[in-house]
Amino acid sequence: SALPAERGVSGNQDLLEGEYGLFNIYFEGDYDTNRLTANLGEIFEGVNVSFKPWPSGRCTHTAITAVLDMMNEHGVKPENINEITVFGGDFSRMIFESGSPEQKRKPQSSIDAKASLPFIVGAAAARGNVTLDTFTNQGRSDQRVLDMTQRVIFKYDKRFTSTGYEGVL
Repeated sequence: SALPAERGVSGNQDLLEGEYGLFNIYFEGDYDTNRLTANLGEIFEGVNVSFKPWPSGRCTHTAITAVLDMMNEHGVKPENINEITVFGGDFSRMIFESGSPEQKRKPQSSIDAKASLPFIVGAAAARGNVTLDTFTNQGRSDQRVLDMTQRVIFKYDKRFTSTGYEGVL
């Protein structure tokens, strides 16, 4: 947005507070601009933003990274994997165990699959990546992935419970 502005392109001046602006449309005018401008120029939230390389819950990314890194670094092929153990704290346990084991290992919807640690780890190992296709009807019924989800187990470790992203493989 800075480059067009430098060339004289202007944007909507009422984007936030105008009659049809964000605050009036979504918050019905009930907002406090002081919350937005408090510590402006002193606190830079950009450092708290991260790139999301996979289209699943951010909390699953440590496990995806671990699986893919180990497979790539050691030349592991999916057919040579007997078991994958995921170590994690409270949140990882929730996305591994909430619901029935069958629902976690064979999720029926895209959103359920994106929050299923057994499915995501199994997909990463079986396919060598996690992409949007992983969560389509066809991706969720990929027999290689479904077989691999059966080899994923979880070990709770309270040391991994944190307010940030947790989990290790």
